[in-house]
Amino acid sequence: MGAVGVGVYCFAMTMYVVFMGRMDAVVAIVGSTPDESADAFAKLREGCSEEFIKKIDDESLTRWLATIREKHGSLVSTNEEPIPIRGGGGLTMNANFVNGPAPIVLRFSKLGGTKFLIDYIAIDGLAVGQSP
Repeated sequence: MGAVGVGVYCFAMTMYVVFMGRMDAVVAIVGSTPDESADAFAKLREGCSEEFIKKIDDESLTRWLATIREKHGSLVSTNEEPIPIRGGGGLTMNANFVNGPAPIVLRFSKLGGTKFLIDYIAIDGLAVGQSP
């Protein structure tokens, strides 16, 4: 029983690290300045599904970010921990923008094992990617 518990713990910690890395990449994009966006996009794409990458080019991400910045202003901070979406397959995190709070939502596709890739990102309903 002890070995199973250790295995479950290790798997849970691996998933936590994977999910936090994905959320960190999204927060980096949302918090980036227009001059920093290209580097942030490249980092984000490392954790995105092929479908997302095919559909969402840098121009689409730039327009999406401009819409978020216009509506919410700059990102000020995020709450400490993302919350799993009920039913699995995603995370939500409360973010604070100049114009007030708004949720950041990620949804993932699972390729097997611990390979979870971003399929969908939304901030206060402004989305890029596949419909959840």
